[in-house]
Amino acid sequence: MKVAGAYWRGNEKGPMLQCDFGVSTFLKPMAVTAFLEAEVNRSNRTRGRPLHDPSLAASIEKAIKGRKVVSSHLRGTPREGQEYRIKSLAEPPGEAKFTDDHGREWTVLEFFAAMEPPVRLSRPELPTLAMNGGKVKIPMELCSFVPAQPKRDVTPDERVKIVGATSDKPHVRLGRIQEFCEASRRVADPTLDAFAIDIGPLESVQARVLPT
Repeated sequence: MKVAGAYWRGNEKGPMLQCDFGVSTFLKPMAVTAFLEAEVNRSNRTRGRPLHDPSLAASIEKAIKGRKVVSSHLRGTPREGQEYRIKSLAEPPGEAKFTDDHGREWTVLEFFAAMEPPVRLSRPELPTLAMNGGKVKIPMELCSFVPAQPKRDVTPDERVKIVGATSDKPHVRLGRIQEFCEASRRVADPTLDAFAIDIGPLESVQARVLPT
């Protein structure tokens, strides 16, 4: 969140203007499947449908197209952390095919199973993600979002939560800030790292708390 808030003008005897302003949210560095399942279950119309349901393909592709991801199959290799940009959804791993540099044709499922160590897919029914212009196809279940990417289509409920978080009493907000600072010093936060933010001790300044 870059900045968020709300303000009110008026009183019980005159007109009142309520404004929300400046809301910017960012994707968590979470698994693509977890993000999409939350998106699907947010709507009564699609709640409970599996991600490989053909009727969801268009909305799923819209939600993730252009996003940058990393794949867990590169963890522990010299290419760990390599980023890919999603172009579109593609066939499931057992159907998506490509030809390697030696002219051998593989399915994505076969290729990952032949890796050392083998990558066994637990959800082979899910589509693959076509990356980097469509030349690379990676199973969806292996992909996670790169931190610090702006989230599109912030819902009204999300906006209400953001504004509500800025409307707490000063002592409540202070407590939350202190908890966050303490937690960030104990455990690395990938979102803070993505923005190159280093949180030090809180500073004491002279201030006046306005009445609410």
